[in-house]
Amino acid sequence: MEVNYIMERQQLEKFSDRAIGIAIVLLILVFSLPIGKIAQQHNWGQSVSHLVIFGFSFLTICVFWVALSRVIGFIAKPVLTKKIVCLGVLYFLFLVLLPFSSVWLAGNPYLPASIRLYSLNLLLGSILYLLLLNAALRLNCHIYQHLTEKARLWQKKLALAGPVLYIASFVVSYFNIYISFIAIAGALCLYAFLFNRSMPDTIPENS
Repeated sequence: MEVNYIMERQQLEKFSDRAIGIAIVLLILVFSLPIGKIAQQHNWGQSVSHLVIFGFSFLTICVFWVALSRVIGFIAKPVLTKKIVCLGVLYFLFLVLLPFSSVWLAGNPYLPASIRLYSLNLLLGSILYLLLLNAALRLNCHIYQHLTEKARLWQKKLALAGPVLYIASFVVSYFNIYISFIAIAGALCLYAFLFNRSMPDTIPENS
């Protein structure tokens, strides 16, 4: 089956760096005005909630950026397919939208609709990450040229856990927002820590 390559890998890497930079700048801008007004009113409780959501969203953007870099790292060829490029663009779209769902959540932390929007934003981003990972693994041109089937399955399971937790957060928000927050935090911990411990096993070249 012939595969059409339309973009160099370095171009997507550069675009990802710029998109992440835009997302972080937007996050700072949308939070700076509300925090300033709240501080002037000496409402320190609400200021703390804004700062917590800001920090959490900042870490989430960074973790998603690292996750994408990991996917790109699986591809040994210097060019990318149309499918990977399109999925990557959509992935960046939902990351850039995250600051807006974050600031609404910070302003309405006890409103179930706000956490549902935040969970939905993260869910769509995590689904796109899963699709990107599958597309990269199917190219059969990994840096780890002898990546075992067990290692590939492990990577997919880890990527699938994120959407499952975000779906759980969305559904549970109808009943208990605190458990919903815990599910979102669990997904972040999963991406941040477990992925760093799951470098794939390889089969020796002579096997």
